[in-house]
Amino acid sequence: MKSFSAFLFSCMIAISLPAQTFTPLVKFNGTNGDYPIGYLIQGTDGNIYGTTDGGGTNGNYGTIFRLTPQGRLTTAYSFCSLANCVDGEYPEAGLTLASDGNFYGSTAYGGDTTCRPPDGCGTLFRITPRGKLTTIHVFELTDGAFPWANLTEGADGNLYGTTSGGGKIPCGSFSLGCGTVFKITPQGSLTTLHTFDYNDGAYSISGLVQASNGYFYGTTGNPGTIFRIAGNGAFNTLYDFGGGSYPGPNAPMIEATDGNLYGTNFQGWIFAVLPTHEVTTLYDFGGGELAAIPEGLTQATDGNLYGPTFYGGDGNCTGGCGILYQLTLDGAFTNLHNFTEEQGYGAQGSLLQGTTGIFYGTASYGGAGYGAAYSLSMGLGPFVAFVRNTGGVGQTVGILGQGLTGTTQVSFNGTSSTFLVASDTFLKAKVPAGASNGYVAVDTPSGTLRSNVSFRVITMH
Repeated sequence: MKSFSAFLFSCMIAISLPAQTFTPLVKFNGTNGDYPIGYLIQGTDGNIYGTTDGGGTNGNYGTIFRLTPQGRLTTAYSFCSLANCVDGEYPEAGLTLASDGNFYGSTAYGGDTTCRPPDGCGTLFRITPRGKLTTIHVFELTDGAFPWANLTEGADGNLYGTTSGGGKIPCGSFSLGCGTVFKITPQGSLTTLHTFDYNDGAYSISGLVQASNGYFYGTTGNPGTIFRIAGNGAFNTLYDFGGGSYPGPNAPMIEATDGNLYGTNFQGWIFAVLPTHEVTTLYDFGGGELAAIPEGLTQATDGNLYGPTFYGGDGNCTGGCGILYQLTLDGAFTNLHNFTEEQGYGAQGSLLQGTTGIFYGTASYGGAGYGAAYSLSMGLGPFVAFVRNTGGVGQTVGILGQGLTGTTQVSFNGTSSTFLVASDTFLKAKVPAGASNGYVAVDTPSGTLRSNVSFRVITMH
């Protein structure tokens, strides 16, 4: 299934930054995956994990892959057709690493032949680091359908997400529903928190972010809105992007170190949501359907925003092959790299900054014809990252890194914590009494590693 970004084109003029190093890593070949569009995640073993929307050894129904930082690719799982199994088809959103050490994700279709025959309405799944997949929920249209967005682990240990369809049927111009917001336990008990009715949004294809105030924030694509929802389902629409063809956001928002939420939309904007819920435009790629379409954002350890665009640049593709860019929180834009068809083009998702400091990403097309994976070095140093950067006092937090064997101290904003080193790339620490919002420091034999983002001690709503 192809992204709506593929229907748009643009051209852009941008500047080059000499400090970066772009490295092609993998060209997908169909058997090991095709059309990677989901978000990448770092596992507890230090490897990079992701999904492809097609390809695999069981037909063309998608894969879960493992990529070493050096670029060695292996297939962890191949999905199959609904006619042959019920594990789902087309895992479009990527994976979420949860506190139990397992990955969780969704498939946009498959699951149950009685739901929208013959395609199915989609599934939610859990997969262990060893590759054992378990379907934990099969959508039935009334409880949601076609989950295109990544899952978010809340501070309560449940997983939260959205569906692009299902729920209220029919709904506005959507005969198969406007979508839902849900939470699901790791064991598979699903609760529908909100059902969209078109007046408050529809077609949510972007995941949720749990902000430091404990609320979840998300978006819908058409009509385009920004909303806030509590863990108990209390829902508020905060902003309406207005009419037009898919005016809304196309990627999950992120909460940056300045306390603002940042996101992108199909119209080519990078926007900020202030704590007052006022929405401002940080950068405009040109507007309308002739603009470069910015995909997901990442705030790196240097404080800047990084991301890819689906089109633009001066590569050898119609409308440009896309670029990688840097954007300061003041809106200063720098082009870092112009994709070419040979390297891969039409990048979707966002960049993952691995704990080595290097960025990793995928391009949907090109390479050998099935998409590609790459890395980007900006000369940034190593750090530690959280499995989940929110939690309450007494909760155990997973911390990713490298060289963690022999760690002597873990502190939350200066308050020491008890901890357990599970491996050289993963440890667990308990949020100590008296902890406050701030960075986590891990003292290792080779030096102190600081977290890439602030840990947020939150109160659940």
